[in-house]
Amino acid sequence: NTNDFKYSKIAEQLQSMQKIVVALIAVAAVLGFLVFMLILTFRIRGRMQEAGILLAVGKPKQRIIGQFLIEAMILLWIGFLVAIIIFLPLADTFDSITQSTIHKNYLQPDFLHFVILFILENLGVLLTVLVCSGAILSLKPKEILTKMS
Repeated sequence: NTNDFKYSKIAEQLQSMQKIVVALIAVAAVLGFLVFMLILTFRIRGRMQEAGILLAVGKPKQRIIGQFLIEAMILLWIGFLVAIIIFLPLADTFDSITQSTIHKNYLQPDFLHFVILFILENLGVLLTVLVCSGAILSLKPKEILTKMS
């Protein structure tokens, strides 16, 4: 009976720790994505003169924004791949530790969650590129180039 009581207390503490870890992961993910959006915003704004020149030589606005989008997506995909490569061995290590002590796996790799996260991140990058490219869409090449001079 005493062992059951001790076990239930330890289990409660581990469940509260799991909630804290999930909250920290969510906060870190949101902050990381906000930093990525900020960097992407500055990067696209810093390339306004390039966009103005490309527009002046006849490149369509959609093609320029598409180029920005492809560049951002490639960075996202590489980062996502590196994160998965790092996550899988760490998850196995952590799960082997927790499995031996509390008989529960907390970090089971789940393909569905990876896909959902990947789709949401791609949508976020798409939205960020479109919002940041608003000046390209709304201004004419001459206006973009005169603003930069």
